[in-house]
Formats: sequence, C-alpha cells, structure tokens
Amino acid sequence: MRKILGNVTLLIVGLALGILFAEGVGRVLFPEWRDFYSDRFMASTYVPGYGKISVYGDDVRSWIR
Repeated sequence: MRKILGNVTLLIVGLALGILFAEGVGRVLFPEWRDFYSDRFMASTYVPGYGKISVYGDDVRSWIR
C-alpha cells in the first residue's frame, strides 16, 4: 500500500511539474499568444458611485450578436 501511495504521489508531482514546464516553454516560444488573457475579452470602466468595474470587451460583444 505504501509503495502505491508513493507512486501516485510521484505521478501527481511529476504531472504538476510537467504542466508548469510546458507553460514556461509555451510562454517563451509564443509570447504574443493571448487567447486566455483576460484583457482580451474584458474591459474596465468607471461608474460614478461604484468605482472601477469590469465589462465585456469588444470581442465578446461581437460573439453575442
């Protein structure tokens, strides 16, 4: 049982490190890739009495129509 738990733990840690490594490599190789960047589809505006709020950006408005 202890060996199985150790292997599962090693697998989870290895997958997490692999994902972090792939993220770093992806950011180095494709620095202009912004598909999942929140500013791509969100914008900020100031509303009197509430302050700064986030609203849909132009890209999202074109998808909704």
